[in-house]
Amino acid sequence: MKGCHLDLGARTVRIEASVAEMKTGELVTGRPKSDAGARVVTLPEIIIGDLTWHLQRFSEPAPDGLVFVGEKGAQLRRSNFTKVWAKAFTEAGIPKVHIRDLRHAGNTLASMTGPRSRS
Repeated sequence: MKGCHLDLGARTVRIEASVAEMKTGELVTGRPKSDAGARVVTLPEIIIGDLTWHLQRFSEPAPDGLVFVGEKGAQLRRSNFTKVWAKAFTEAGIPKVHIRDLRHAGNTLASMTGPRSRS
């Protein structure tokens, strides 16, 4: 996600693209899988403060810079994020959850934030 897709004042993120990591390690950017995938999503107010803090400290500074980057400043990849994710659960002493398992909960919470508009 790029910073230019975020509007913290309106509490929205504009989804315009998806990135797939190929078996070769190549990252391929393209349109979302379906027309419904390109959309504007309302963000819960409760995360705006933390997201603002994150943007100031960790994101690439340019307007089109990445919001979430890896430890070395590069685009996140599933292959290295999975290791960090598993380590965080182990260190917290809580049962492991796959990122894909959070999709339903995230969608449920997002649906409670208000109407969703299409771009």
